[in-house]
Amino acid sequence: MKTCQLSQARYFDAHNQVQIANVSSLVLAASHRFMKVAKDVLPSPLLGLAHEELSHRCVPGFIRVVRPQGGRFIAAGMSSLFWNMVDAANFLADATDATWPYMSLQQRSQNLVWSAEYAALVGVG
Repeated sequence: MKTCQLSQARYFDAHNQVQIANVSSLVLAASHRFMKVAKDVLPSPLLGLAHEELSHRCVPGFIRVVRPQGGRFIAAGMSSLFWNMVDAANFLADATDATWPYMSLQQRSQNLVWSAEYAALVGVG
């Protein structure tokens, strides 16, 4: 059922602050692990932008810089690393924002779980 997503997102955020903070920290840490590899793939100007976003703890901004560069990571044989990072960040965003018109509270909780799982895979192996 379609619900007011802005109200639902605010409700979810208010009632899951600790879990959201924990997952956000995991995704931020994954972003920093990702950057250790990204330095070999991204051109210097984009690398600088990505570092700047992370210096402000802005994972959405970081993903806006990195996401369009997927082809570079795939060509370098880093497809899994790249998609794990993108999925970790995007599932976190989906859990906490008002983008999707048919998002439920249950789905928001599941997205947090998936975000943490994908974040744990970044830089592993």
